[in-house]
Amino acid sequence: FWLDKTSGFLSCQLAADMGSGQTKEDVQATLAAEQEQLKQEFENEKQALAELDSRTRVPHLLIELRSLGFVELQGKNIGGIYEKLDAWLKKTWGAEALEHDLVGVCNEEQDCGCCG
Repeated sequence: FWLDKTSGFLSCQLAADMGSGQTKEDVQATLAAEQEQLKQEFENEKQALAELDSRTRVPHLLIELRSLGFVELQGKNIGGIYEKLDAWLKKTWGAEALEHDLVGVCNEEQDCGCCG
């Protein structure tokens, strides 16, 4: 399953598909297609934001408090704001740096908890 803003949807979709008589391969193909669609939507939004950012004259910063306790920063590092936020988040919240997206992957030997 894909851990993102819609991860709950994908987990529920997997459970619903498993009870519909579809084969494991069909369910995996459906999930792979949904995951690819989410990735494409993310890339499209990222590109649109980059284009907007290149035309923006006033600096801006978007801070998202995401599920599972992640903090995502988007925008230009004007005046060292990334380093200042990094220090504040580490001191105040005990945060740790993570510079990649979280992707949960289960295989047949692991129990992901979504299938009962």
